[in-house]
Amino acid sequence: MRTQLDKDLKEAFAECKGFQLIKIQLPDSYEQAIVQTQVEEQRQTMKKFERTAMEKRKEIQVLESESNSKIAVYNSEGNADAYYKVSLAKGEGLKSWLSKQAEVYKFAKESLGLNSDELIEYLFLQAIMGQEKKDLIVDIDSPTVMLKTKF
Repeated sequence: MRTQLDKDLKEAFAECKGFQLIKIQLPDSYEQAIVQTQVEEQRQTMKKFERTAMEKRKEIQVLESESNSKIAVYNSEGNADAYYKVSLAKGEGLKSWLSKQAEVYKFAKESLGLNSDELIEYLFLQAIMGQEKKDLIVDIDSPTVMLKTKF
């Protein structure tokens, strides 16, 4: 605008030393176009921020999924390790119990002067005597014996 003013004044052999625009009257359509441009720029800026926010939410979801996956793996590994250790401990306990049972049976066999078959028969009879029922009928090689167990 200043350039055009200088050009026009130069043709009239005049010069402009200062220029101040106080008021400008624009057509309504031109003003509306400026407002629409500003609104559109704001809308684009807002959409850019929305896209950035959505990208961040997606990144957070990916991180959350990765974390949940790692947690599941760690839990599974922990459960497997715990199961292994419990099974190992149970196995050791059973091994110890069987070892003690073998020692007890060996001691009983030697103390009572029994052979292996007699020891098995003795243990069988002891198991029968330990039953909670009042009357028990047992058939050992055809004779029928009625034993009265403890009340």
